[in-house]
Amino acid sequence: MRKNHRRTVILSVLLIAGMLLGMTMPIKGQDEEETDINNGIPVVYLNIDESRGTIKAMHESPDHSVFCYGTFSVIVPKDFHYSDFPDIDLSSMTDLEMSIRGRGNSTWRMADKKPYKIKLKNEPNVLGLGENNHWVLIANDYDPTLLRDRITAWLGDQMGFSFTPRGVPVDVIMTGSEFGSHYMGSYYLSENVRVDDNRLEIAKLKKDDTDPSVITGGYLLQNA
Repeated sequence: MRKNHRRTVILSVLLIAGMLLGMTMPIKGQDEEETDINNGIPVVYLNIDESRGTIKAMHESPDHSVFCYGTFSVIVPKDFHYSDFPDIDLSSMTDLEMSIRGRGNSTWRMADKKPYKIKLKNEPNVLGLGENNHWVLIANDYDPTLLRDRITAWLGDQMGFSFTPRGVPVDVIMTGSEFGSHYMGSYYLSENVRVDDNRLEIAKLKKDDTDPSVITGGYLLQNA
């Protein structure tokens, strides 16, 4: 009982802190050209080669079928410490080859601040979250606290789930020759939920798999 009470108190404190944070930290959009960002958290730089596809076309794609290409960098401030992962080394990485597209449903169609799906080359270990080339930038446009995804992941971990996507709050700057250089706002750089190493490590089934010993196990379901 005491343990459950302590968790309730911690969650309440986090929610109140998040509400205060949401009231004091503005979420800037792509119409603002402030790119000298120093909010004390890592900064992600998305440098887009618009000769291979424009950012405008990517943003106007309703089904995420338009990709952009370029490089991904994340710069971690000196002496930055993230309390969620005290034992993980969060180090900077620069000029990683990437492809990027939109993600989400209502958050893509109706939100001004867009979420993104990123695929990096050579499966880098981004911010110590495990080697993988699939990552997401969650915009949290409907969440003024910017904490709901982080709290949900914490709850899943506390409940003993075998996998909860971890993430780190970051600022995002996107640059392109036509688009210019824009501060996109505060995002949550997170692991992508997928069946893969360092993610959901469950068996990948084939269509002709019928043996009970093979098909019994974990499944990843999506509400389309």
